[in-house]
Parts: sequence; C-alpha cells; structure tokens
Amino acid sequence: MKRSNGHLILLLIAFAATLLTAGIYFYMYNMIGSATARISVDRNKIKAHDVDASRKKGLEQAYKSTVADWAKLEGFFIPSDHMVAFIESLEALGPQTGSTVAVDSVDSDITGNSAPGTTGTIHASVSANGTWSSVMRALSLAEAMPYKVAISGVRLAGSPSAAPSTKGGKGPSSAWRLSFAIEAEVMVPMTPVPSSGSSSSSTSTSASKPAKII
Repeated sequence: MKRSNGHLILLLIAFAATLLTAGIYFYMYNMIGSATARISVDRNKIKAHDVDASRKKGLEQAYKSTVADWAKLEGFFIPSDHMVAFIESLEALGPQTGSTVAVDSVDSDITGNSAPGTTGTIHASVSANGTWSSVMRALSLAEAMPYKVAISGVRLAGSPSAAPSTKGGKGPSSAWRLSFAIEAEVMVPMTPVPSSGSSSSSTSTSASKPAKII
C-alpha cells in the first residue's frame, strides 16, 4: 500500500513537472514570438529609414547636378519683380536706335499673390517712330531680347515722301511709324531677391503688383 502511494506521488510530481515545463515552454514561445515581431517591426522601420535616406540623397544629388540647368532655365523668364525693368528696357530701345519708342499698354497675368515658381506672361503694345532704319532696328532689338519673347501684330505706316528727306537729300526722314505687340514669359522667383536699397525695394514692390493698362 505504501509502495502504491509512493508511485502515485511520483506520478503527480511528474505530471506537475510536465505542466510546469509546458507552461514555461508556451511562455517562452510567446515571449520569443513577441520579440521576433518587435524585431521585425524595428527592422522594417530601419529599412524604411534607409530607403528614405537613400531617396533624399538621390534627390540632393539630382538637384546639385541640375543647379546650372535650373539657372539657365530661369534665365529665359523675366522675374516677376523685374517687369518694370523689362518695360524700361523696351523704352530704352529708342535712344539705342535713334527712334522714339513708347510702350502704349502693358498687361500681365502674374499677381502679387502668385506662388513661387508660377509662370505667366506679360503683354505689351509698343510703337516706334523714326526713320526706316531706326524703327526696323528697334524691332530687331526687341526680337533679340535675352528672354523668351514673341512678336506679333507688326504694322508699319508712312513713306519716304511723307516728310522731307534727310541731310543731303538721301534716304527717308522720320516718317515711319512701327507698332507691334510683344509677349514675354514671366516667372515668380523661387527665392526672394534681397533689395539693395530703398529705390530698388520700391521698384521691386511695384513690379510684383499686377501691371495695369497704361
């Protein structure tokens, strides 16, 4: 009887040890599973960070390699804060060619609220009065301006007999009137251009506002 009880006690101890071992096993299994899941999440985060860092580096390299190209591209556009200077350059064609050049009207679809990088156009109606050679020279210089410009609506009026001849009786005098429309591409600068003084600041401010019909 005592031997039977001893065997029962041993059996109970073995059963308890089995349950304890199984519990420890499942606990460790769950702990390892949780740790593995956390490691997997952390690894994915690290991979995502590496991918983002690689993309950022690639974008920086691409930007650095195209800085010169972007500068050239912006050179084809008139900065929106330089539209007044563009108009003045058109008027300056008169003294350069010996004719009288006037900008009759100006309009632009760029406003002071346009976002950086926005592109648009500035339209101007120009007239030139003078000799045949002077007004044609003014037109030629307008076409050769260092921007992306388009000339249209060219009209020429007058004749050599409409006014007295030049000195010595050779060639026509100031009897010619040339008018044309010029359209140029405008871009709002990506970064604001710092003003160098009060005068340039006022010019920049006035240029950034939408141009009105003169």
